Amino acid sequence: MTTDRRIGCVYVLAAVLAVVAAVVLFAAAPSSATYPPLTSGGRQVAGPYELTTYRGDLIALGTVLVIASSVFVAAAVSRFRRRRL
Repeated sequence: MTTDRRIGCVYVLAAVLAVVAAVVLFAAAPSSATYPPLTSGGRQVAGPYELTTYRGDLIALGTVLVIASSVFVAAAVSRFRRRRL
């Protein structure tokens, strides 16, 4: 195996790890909380509801990792297609 192919394999491995990390971050970003019915003066004014929030920092980091993985794939393809002179 040539050096270019080894480096290409490292790029592919880095791309796969970046995508896995991005999926984990995207899965960890949302969180939800359940609230009971709201009463005022013994009368129910609002029913129970669920609030979902998203952590923007985790979504942003996951997006950066997806972009980095595409760069790694492009670099790997470049290494695999390189010909020796």
